[in-house]
Amino acid sequence: MALLVLSPALTFAQDDVDSRPAATAPEVSASVDRVEAFVGDAITFVITVVADSVTKVAPLNIEKKLGDFEIQDKQLSDAETLKDGKRRYQTTLKLWALKTGEFQIPSVPVYYTNPGASVDSLLTSALTVTVASVVGENVDSASIKPLRDPLEDPLGLKQGFLYSPLFWGIVIALALIAGALVWRYSRKREGEAAWVDPRPAWEIALDRLAGLRNEPLLEQGLFKQYYSELTDTLRDYLGTALETHTLDMTTAELLSTVERGSITAVYKPQIAATLRQADMIKFAKATPPAGRPEEDFETVYSVIVSIRDDLAESRRKEEERQRELAANRSSVEKADSSLERSEARADTSDVGFPVEESVTKKEASDV
Repeated sequence: MALLVLSPALTFAQDDVDSRPAATAPEVSASVDRVEAFVGDAITFVITVVADSVTKVAPLNIEKKLGDFEIQDKQLSDAETLKDGKRRYQTTLKLWALKTGEFQIPSVPVYYTNPGASVDSLLTSALTVTVASVVGENVDSASIKPLRDPLEDPLGLKQGFLYSPLFWGIVIALALIAGALVWRYSRKREGEAAWVDPRPAWEIALDRLAGLRNEPLLEQGLFKQYYSELTDTLRDYLGTALETHTLDMTTAELLSTVERGSITAVYKPQIAATLRQADMIKFAKATPPAGRPEEDFETVYSVIVSIRDDLAESRRKEEERQRELAANRSSVEKADSSLERSEARADTSDVGFPVEESVTKKEASDV
């Protein structure tokens, strides 16, 4: 009887769960309060994210610069609930224009997580701002006058200490000391930059991973430092394999570069999962699930070893192909040389002897 009474309620509860709308990707937009500004003006740059109530949006983590603009101030507004139940997040940045010209505010990644899904990201659109000079291009700089006339030698130094041998002796001594310090510092920097680790890139990467495993970062809860070293090791090795500089790339740019590589493209899913997990920990201050750091470590290790083996196999095939091409060229050259010698002998045997007389080589030598 209890089961008969409760079964309709259970059925209705299940229907309620099934009827919940599935979470969708957030809507991301970016805007500026002006597209034309003067040098020194503050430009208001606003990033707006509209997401479902079940979607978790990570706070934006932007450093002191955004493209060619300095960041003066950053404000994160509280989530605002809209009429349709969604939430709106806004981040306002005050950007400072320092140079004249046409500059682009780059795309900014927004990281979010839906229930039961992995971390994903969206990029804002890039915006162009034109910065002009306050003076203008057609103003004669000679016509700009100071606010007041400059004082003529206000301290009376023109006829005193500035013209004494002691003053110029001090100036020359300071210049010599400064030159010696600059020369010594430059030589030191040259010595430091001259040394390059001669080991293969894969060996350097595996050595760094071994050092990371021996450090107690996970036991101390230092997940950001752990993932920074882990992903930097992966980025360095991918930069060597792809022959490009990858440390300054965003995650989206790096994955696009990996996808274009003939050897690295197959490992894009593993690389993407690790980098996005690292971004959530480094920028959103998330805590990884138990066992996830070890899994990401093994992923990075296997990707480096697999790409190393693939590159070695590719080099072996290329060397074999080059040897075959060299052997074919040598055979052709030998055949051509043999043909030339045969033609030369034939030409020599026919010199001075008409064909109709049928003189043999022995008869010719007797003559």
